[in-house]
Amino acid sequence: MRTKLISSIILLGIIFNMPSLVAAQEEITPIQAPETVKEAQQFGIQILQGIPGAVKEVWNNQAVPLWSKMWNWFLTIWNQYIFSWIQDWWDRIASLFGQEIEKRQPLLEQEFQKEKEELKQELQEKIPEPGKTLWEHIKGFLPSNETE
Repeated sequence: MRTKLISSIILLGIIFNMPSLVAAQEEITPIQAPETVKEAQQFGIQILQGIPGAVKEVWNNQAVPLWSKMWNWFLTIWNQYIFSWIQDWWDRIASLFGQEIEKRQPLLEQEFQKEKEELKQELQEKIPEPGKTLWEHIKGFLPSNETE
């Protein structure tokens, strides 16, 4: 029984360490300093060409999932706690204002009619001859060709 347990642990240890063993066996070539200006230029171009892909990979694999999780967390908090509290207060305030509006509605209608009549009077005062067309009004400003 003990031998099975020990052999299982050793076998699992080997299996879990396989990727590190494979990675250790791969040959990693060290970066060498460029010896000429041409090599330095090519090295710089290679680095610059790799930057957009690296940024895109980091953005897609790390930043977007992080922001997505933060947004979902915020929505959860909002929906569970904040929205219901705000909705409750909004309903209370709306009911208070609704009652007040119902009380004042006849007064508001009277004020509206009064304002409407005042505007009609102002228009009649400001437009001296409502029967005239626009062209007749313009002709009134122009000097006449008649000689007396």
